[in-house]
Amino acid sequence: MKRRGGFTLLELLMVVIIIAILASIALPGYLRTAERSHAAEALTVLSAIRGAQQRYAAQNNNVFGAVAQQCQLDVDIPGSGCAPILPPASTFWTYNVNTAGNALATRAGAAPFGGLQIQVDLANGKNCGNNATAQQIYGVGAPGC
Repeated sequence: MKRRGGFTLLELLMVVIIIAILASIALPGYLRTAERSHAAEALTVLSAIRGAQQRYAAQNNNVFGAVAQQCQLDVDIPGSGCAPILPPASTFWTYNVNTAGNALATRAGAAPFGGLQIQVDLANGKNCGNNATAQQIYGVGAPGC
């Protein structure tokens, strides 16, 4: 009888199991790296907001612009509705300025990353997160900028 070449079902099953194990190990690392790249976007925009706020304060008796005055800043804040934005508004972050003098980036979407915040103190430039998860993932300080 002639022997046919090829793989047995058991050999193919073992290859699929090995690939699944490798993917389950690599996927969390990939997601964390992708989230850090999204955080870089947020930190860049927050830095631009802080610079614009400092220029605004220099012209207005050292008072930072509140949420209602975001359109008076010399920077386009993604999603603010103040001006056409190029590139398009972020689908990952919403930006805001709160009354405590912080520029906020809030992560859109569902868990595990949705709702996490990065804050930048407009006065001293200190970065912080709203909880331990945000601090660990984004490499920022404790809450209370």
